[in-house]
Amino acid sequence: MSYLHQGPGTPGKPTSNEGPQSLERIPNANSDKGTLKPKEIGYFNPSLKDPHNTGIVAVGRYTIFTNVFPFTDRLRQFAASHGENVVKAVWVSCLQETALAWYITELTDMERDALQNSSFDWIICQLIKAFRKSPSEALQRLKSASFTLWDLQRGKEFKPFVYSIIQDARACDIPPNIQLLYVFEAFDVEIQSQLSKPTHTTTLGAFFQQISERESVLLARARHIYTPQYLQPTAQNQIAPVSSGQHNYAQNPQSLHIYPQSLHIYPQSLHIYPQSQHIYLQSQQAPSNQIYDQKSSQAPVQISFGHGSNFTIHPFTTQGL
Repeated sequence: MSYLHQGPGTPGKPTSNEGPQSLERIPNANSDKGTLKPKEIGYFNPSLKDPHNTGIVAVGRYTIFTNVFPFTDRLRQFAASHGENVVKAVWVSCLQETALAWYITELTDMERDALQNSSFDWIICQLIKAFRKSPSEALQRLKSASFTLWDLQRGKEFKPFVYSIIQDARACDIPPNIQLLYVFEAFDVEIQSQLSKPTHTTTLGAFFQQISERESVLLARARHIYTPQYLQPTAQNQIAPVSSGQHNYAQNPQSLHIYPQSLHIYPQSLHIYPQSQHIYLQSQQAPSNQIYDQKSSQAPVQISFGHGSNFTIHPFTTQGL
């Protein structure tokens, strides 16, 4: 998968939030490079699933844009290198699914003719107007976004997360120098402590370079915190304690969910240590929307995950409150 970042465009006129300011487009191109093929630019399909919300997905040998801002950035780049007229001749062939349906069914014949005969900037503005994400939804995602050491330990990558924040920030017309602040604030304190807070002069490339330089340290820290130190793997994918004083609590469900950190444990049986903090297990036989009483015929047991991450496990009952 590849990723792109430029600033969002504002319909009607270029702004500092629009894209690469150094690109000088060739308005009337008789390009030495000839015509463009749609696959050279990439295809625009806002309906395609984008698991990381980066705006760009690789499907086989083809690049698919799921977000209008990376797609219009790409069109601008080719307008700069090949000329606006060359891009205007091919951009419709890049549309897929809902984007193509918009062009074919939503626009009238007059609107399509006007769009084809209009300026390159006007085409860009109309694409953004039609396909930009809802600013209110994007703002909610920005507010709830987070990236922790636990995410890093589970294999979540920095770059897709950063690009997802940038795409939502662009939908809210947040300028580039503020976008990186949103990214930084979404990191937990442990990650922030290893990075310098972005300033108005920090570029995305410099920010990624800084993350790359500290990523190994952060990953080591994540493994140190979240790898169980009192448990070791044994045969048949079970987990057993390494010393005496253990308490065995067999779990029939294939997945034991421990909240609030949503830690998933998969062994057939689980051997648990005494420690602290309280977590109540829910029976799979009862409705998921019930709340369960901590009362049980079995005594609560505890499990330790190291460095203070200790939880008391209360065996579930089927008594709903």
